[in-house]
Amino acid sequence: MVERELVMNNARLGKLEAVDIREVWKDEARDFTPWLFANSEELAKALGFNLELHSTEHQVGRFSLDLIGSIPETNERVIIENQLESSDHRHFGQLLTYAGGTEANYVVWIAKEFKEEYLSAIQWLNNGTTDEINFFAVEVSAIRIGDSLPAPMFKVVAQPNGWQKEGKAAAAALLSGGLGLKQMEFWDQLVAAIATKHPDWTNTRKTRAQNWFAMPSGVANINYIFVLTKKEMRIELYFGSGDREVNSSRFQALREQRVLIEASYGREFQWHFPEDNKQGCIRYGVPGDIEDESSWQRYLDWFIEEMERLRNSVHKLLPDL
Repeated sequence: MVERELVMNNARLGKLEAVDIREVWKDEARDFTPWLFANSEELAKALGFNLELHSTEHQVGRFSLDLIGSIPETNERVIIENQLESSDHRHFGQLLTYAGGTEANYVVWIAKEFKEEYLSAIQWLNNGTTDEINFFAVEVSAIRIGDSLPAPMFKVVAQPNGWQKEGKAAAAALLSGGLGLKQMEFWDQLVAAIATKHPDWTNTRKTRAQNWFAMPSGVANINYIFVLTKKEMRIELYFGSGDREVNSSRFQALREQRVLIEASYGREFQWHFPEDNKQGCIRYGVPGDIEDESSWQRYLDWFIEEMERLRNSVHKLLPDL
């Protein structure tokens, strides 16, 4: 439609229009919650971390929490309370009840819009709680261009004070001799490289002072891992369930296809699952040293290339596990 288009330098550009979210999701429980459960990637992109939702209408005492899930790399618990209207005291109270009843690490409140007093309350909670508990306020809306289908939009309007928390981690790293800072700097560069070359691999933007960085595989409790120490760099497919039998079953199922997997990868993996371990992995490594900053670019290139090869070798096999 002409009135919905912008003409500029002979190019016809569509014009964004807001759509009433009640036209998209008429009912919060029957429409929006099931849609979000099936499309959690849209919310994860806005939050900046990977999200795996486990169930809807999760019972917490006599109440029902809209959604519960986890961050696949760490198994930290995530809860979500939905609201297709403006924020109100009832939902805020429920949010706190659910947070306590589930011992959640990440607490997400979604609403059409947030009143200033509730944003202040979310920020107060973030400032007053430990680093292990994180509160987010997210506004949901919908837009379209011309006569296109409506598209969802999530906007984070309150979140943990990342600078303060990263500052604590950096201070701890300095006290430990600076190794932690180097680890964070290297993983930051890797995250940037992944965002450029393979943005579908992970939504994570926050890194930590540790010798590994994890990405989800799309299957619960199986992750792709990068490891960089003072002696080695390696890539892994990690079986991280708390149930050894689950990990062992998955590990053995892949091992039965070892010839095919290693032929695709182009070299032999180390298939590592000691009898006294709950977790196991398949991995490949070469010499490397996190302290050697002059080699970081080479390490980054190696990590990206080897992870591409690993994913090409096993990724299609994982859903069968």
